[in-house]
Amino acid sequence: MVSEPVFTIHYLENDINIWEGNGFSDMTNDIPLVDIILQYEEYRILYENYLEEFIMAKYYDFDTFTSRFDTIESIYGDEFDMLNDKEYYITTKIDEVLEDLEYYRNERES
Repeated sequence: MVSEPVFTIHYLENDINIWEGNGFSDMTNDIPLVDIILQYEEYRILYENYLEEFIMAKYYDFDTFTSRFDTIESIYGDEFDMLNDKEYYITTKIDEVLEDLEYYRNERES
Protein backbone atom coordinates (compact mmCIF):
# COMPACT_ATOMS: atom_id res chain seq x y z
CA MET A 1 0.00 0.00 0.00
CA VAL A 2 1.39 3.40 -0.99
CA SER A 3 0.80 6.22 1.48
CA GLU A 4 0.50 9.95 0.91
CA PRO A 5 3.60 11.65 -0.55
CA VAL A 6 6.40 12.27 1.94
CA PHE A 7 7.07 15.77 0.66
CA THR A 8 4.96 18.19 -1.25
CA ILE A 9 5.92 21.58 -2.61
CA HIS A 10 3.90 23.58 -0.07
CA TYR A 11 6.24 22.38 2.70
CA LEU A 12 9.02 24.42 1.13
CA GLU A 13 7.57 27.69 2.34
CA ASN A 14 7.06 26.75 6.00
CA ASP A 15 8.68 29.33 8.23
CA ILE A 16 11.46 27.96 10.45
CA ASN A 17 10.03 29.61 13.57
CA ILE A 18 6.33 28.93 13.08
CA TRP A 19 5.22 25.39 13.84
CA GLU A 20 1.72 25.28 15.22
CA GLY A 21 -1.00 24.85 12.64
CA ASN A 22 1.23 25.58 9.67
CA GLY A 23 0.40 22.50 7.66
CA PHE A 24 3.30 20.12 8.29
CA SER A 25 0.74 17.45 9.22
CA ASP A 26 -2.09 16.85 11.67
CA MET A 27 0.54 15.72 14.18
CA THR A 28 2.21 19.17 14.20
CA ASN A 29 -0.89 21.19 14.92
CA ASP A 30 -0.20 21.00 18.64
CA ILE A 31 3.47 20.95 19.62
CA PRO A 32 3.47 22.85 22.89
CA LEU A 33 7.15 22.34 23.73
CA VAL A 34 8.35 23.69 20.38
CA ASP A 35 5.90 26.57 20.58
CA ILE A 36 7.07 27.44 24.10
CA ILE A 37 10.77 27.17 23.29
CA LEU A 38 10.51 29.34 20.18
CA GLN A 39 8.84 32.11 22.20
CA TYR A 40 12.23 32.91 23.74
CA GLU A 41 14.65 34.80 21.54
CA GLU A 42 17.75 33.15 23.02
CA TYR A 43 16.38 29.71 22.12
CA ARG A 44 15.28 30.83 18.64
CA ILE A 45 18.81 32.11 18.04
CA LEU A 46 20.30 28.84 19.26
CA TYR A 47 17.89 26.87 17.06
CA GLU A 48 18.69 29.07 14.06
CA ASN A 49 22.43 28.68 14.64
CA TYR A 50 22.03 24.90 14.73
CA LEU A 51 20.05 24.97 11.49
CA GLU A 52 22.82 26.93 9.81
CA GLU A 53 25.53 24.70 11.28
CA PHE A 54 23.78 21.54 10.06
CA ILE A 55 23.33 23.01 6.58
CA MET A 56 26.96 24.17 6.35
CA ALA A 57 28.19 20.78 7.62
CA LYS A 58 26.14 19.23 4.79
CA TYR A 59 23.98 17.11 7.11
CA TYR A 60 21.04 18.12 4.94
CA ASP A 61 22.54 18.37 1.49
CA PHE A 62 21.20 16.38 -1.44
CA ASP A 63 23.84 13.62 -1.31
CA THR A 64 23.31 13.00 2.41
CA PHE A 65 19.54 13.02 1.99
CA THR A 66 19.71 10.64 -0.98
CA SER A 67 21.86 8.20 0.95
CA ARG A 68 19.45 8.18 3.88
CA PHE A 69 16.37 8.07 1.66
CA ASP A 70 17.76 5.16 -0.35
CA THR A 71 18.54 3.25 2.86
CA ILE A 72 15.03 3.77 4.19
CA GLU A 73 13.49 2.98 0.83
CA SER A 74 15.42 -0.31 0.74
CA ILE A 75 13.85 -1.22 4.09
CA TYR A 76 10.30 0.01 3.50
CA GLY A 77 10.02 -0.18 -0.27
CA ASP A 78 7.37 2.08 -1.73
CA GLU A 79 5.70 2.73 1.64
CA PHE A 80 6.71 6.40 1.30
CA ASP A 81 6.21 7.90 -2.12
CA MET A 82 8.40 10.80 -3.21
CA LEU A 83 6.31 12.61 -5.81
CA ASN A 84 8.59 15.58 -6.32
CA ASP A 85 12.15 15.76 -7.54
CA LYS A 86 14.31 15.01 -4.50
CA GLU A 87 17.17 17.26 -5.56
CA TYR A 88 14.86 20.19 -6.26
CA TYR A 89 13.09 19.76 -2.94
CA ILE A 90 16.26 19.51 -0.82
CA THR A 91 18.17 22.32 -2.51
CA THR A 92 15.12 24.60 -2.49
CA LYS A 93 14.36 23.81 1.17
CA ILE A 94 17.95 24.63 2.14
CA ASP A 95 17.68 27.94 0.26
CA GLU A 96 14.37 28.70 1.99
CA VAL A 97 15.82 27.97 5.44
CA LEU A 98 18.85 30.16 4.73
CA GLU A 99 16.54 32.96 3.60
CA ASP A 100 14.55 32.64 6.83
CA LEU A 101 17.78 32.74 8.84
CA GLU A 102 18.88 35.90 7.07
CA TYR A 103 15.46 37.49 7.52
CA TYR A 104 15.32 36.85 11.27
CA ARG A 105 18.90 37.98 11.82
CA ASN A 106 18.25 41.18 9.91
CA GLU A 107 15.08 41.77 11.91
CA ARG A 108 17.00 41.47 15.18
CA GLU A 109 19.70 43.85 13.96
CA SER A 110 17.27 46.57 12.91
